[in-house]
Amino acid sequence: MTNEQSRRLALKALSALKRKYGTPVARVTRPPLEELLVGILTSAMSERKAHAALDALAAGFVDWNEVRISDVNEIAGVLGDIEEALHLARCVRYVLQRVYDIHNEMSLGFLQDKSSREAVRLVAQIERFPESAIARATLLAMEHESIPLTPGLVSVCRRLGLIEDANDHRLDKHLPRQKLYELHWLATRHAMTVCLAEEPKCEMCVLRTDCRAGRAKGPVSRSTGGAGRAAKAGKTSR
Repeated sequence: MTNEQSRRLALKALSALKRKYGTPVARVTRPPLEELLVGILTSAMSERKAHAALDALAAGFVDWNEVRISDVNEIAGVLGDIEEALHLARCVRYVLQRVYDIHNEMSLGFLQDKSSREAVRLVAQIERFPESAIARATLLAMEHESIPLTPGLVSVCRRLGLIEDANDHRLDKHLPRQKLYELHWLATRHAMTVCLAEEPKCEMCVLRTDCRAGRAKGPVSRSTGGAGRAAKAGKTSR
């Protein structure tokens, strides 16, 4: 696949995923570490509520270091009465502990001149970590030019043929930073709901007509469609 073919396929997939899940909105106004925490919270609540929840955490503790050493139940209590509060509290505390272990300071400044691979390593092994949170911090808050190749993104993009493995940074050359963030957020969500690692739900996939794995399973049904059909429908509706 040539660079131009890869660029067109990436934009086509991005368009189809936006139609399915909507365009991700990120109001980036905070330091990178706080944007990373907001990214964790938006996995279970709206952007507005995530910022409000982070403000509540900031008001409820002396600083982020105190959050790091606090009990997860105490952190969850500040986040409010939501189903995922305890899980989100664990993610927040684990991230703060990782940052402290690496840098001895509550800041992501040490990642500024490092590769996106280092950012992925920061959150690796954190159970059910919302992958798009690291893209929010690096691509938007820190203005990295390289997309973090997290497991969900790699899974979707490998099946499409956009990348070959977790060392392939071709996507960085095809899309501007904002679109890289959107693709990361949307592909991550797609990996969680449809393009599952073990048993992908190809019959439900809007990318199936452009996906090597999907095409191998046979023709697309009329009821399902794919990225190609979705793109065509989008042109018609205009």
